[in-house]
Amino acid sequence: MDESEKIKSESKLSKFNPPDIDMVDKIAAPLRMYFRPRYFGIDEVDDSRPALYVTNHTIYGLTDGLLFGLELFKRREIFLRPLVDNLHFEIPVWKDWIPKLGFVKANRENCSALMNAGENILVFPGGSRETCKRKGEQYKLIWKDHVGFARMAIQYGYDIIPVAQVGGDDAVLSSLWRFRLNFHHCFQAASCIFLFSDSSLRDLLSHSCK
Repeated sequence: MDESEKIKSESKLSKFNPPDIDMVDKIAAPLRMYFRPRYFGIDEVDDSRPALYVTNHTIYGLTDGLLFGLELFKRREIFLRPLVDNLHFEIPVWKDWIPKLGFVKANRENCSALMNAGENILVFPGGSRETCKRKGEQYKLIWKDHVGFARMAIQYGYDIIPVAQVGGDDAVLSSLWRFRLNFHHCFQAASCIFLFSDSSLRDLLSHSCK
């Protein structure tokens, strides 16, 4: 990418305005009501400077990022710009919605543009492979050598905030692999989402989803 294209890309990304929070809340309402997620550590997040939020994918990634991203937006006015696989931009209907929700194609150039614009960014180092876990891989991080996010954070002076999403793998596995008939019961597995910061990491590790 030459300098003019870089400036054009950064300008386009920096002009993004977060969607109306009530609209996003309505979109997420059925998922929030069904999964009843719990959040730990959101009040410990430093909202005085942008950060890079790094999280795991659950199987199929059905709710990954949306629920805790909305909660972060509602409670701390921090809007996350997710860096996602190009496949998202090839799905009919969905591809028309995601730019309005701040989704950006995952590549180094876009990440650099977002950081230059001072945006809060969400990344999934496991990518699409981590959403397609095999039996026995539940909650396993399949990041391999995907550490480019760390290099970018160092280069731009971004804090890295690890986020752990727990519950999604259990919900999917209980219905797909155990073949239970009561799907409603299966998918009522609570989701626990942890945001780790320096002041809260020790306390959060003592919590568990019951």
